[in-house]
Amino acid sequence: PGRPVVVLAFDNHELQDLHTLADTPHIDGVFCWNGNATILLAIIKYVEDRENIDHDSELADVRVILLIEDSIRFYSEYLADLYPELMKQSQRLFAEGLNRLQKLMRMRTRPKILLARNYEDGMALFEKYQNNLIAVITDAGYSSQGRHVKDIGLKLAGEIRRRMPDLPILFQSGNREFAEAAGSLCALFLDKTSSSLL
Repeated sequence: PGRPVVVLAFDNHELQDLHTLADTPHIDGVFCWNGNATILLAIIKYVEDRENIDHDSELADVRVILLIEDSIRFYSEYLADLYPELMKQSQRLFAEGLNRLQKLMRMRTRPKILLARNYEDGMALFEKYQNNLIAVITDAGYSSQGRHVKDIGLKLAGEIRRRMPDLPILFQSGNREFAEAAGSLCALFLDKTSSSLL
């Protein structure tokens, strides 16, 4: 009890079998091996962020990046890229005169990344941490009330934009038809099928 358990899949066939496992209370996360060892760092940081966010946001007012994505493969790739980048940026902010303890404390105050896999969880995290949000990254389609809705990300982005007009929102989808709608919400659009996505 209390020990984090994650599952690491190695190919797309396994991902299909493990998709339902990601929603069980006994598993803290399902990730996909993408050939990059930084996924291990991402898994550790993901678990740490989930465990520490309430304490750290209350004590140190840490910032939050909200990622809403239901594809195990895509959120594994995003987290494996985002965490090392956040670590590098945090280290650049250190003054040369800081001792080791001070550097560790500053690293703890780096922005946290919170992952939601459906509309309800995304909105719940937004509601809870909106005063700490620095950015939202959302897919176009994921589940809402138990069924997949191909454009639910637009609804979520619209609601967030209504409440926080200046918050950066990155909207990503494999369907280019959403680019114009994302632009109308002042959100950046990324094509998930692009070879330069990451």
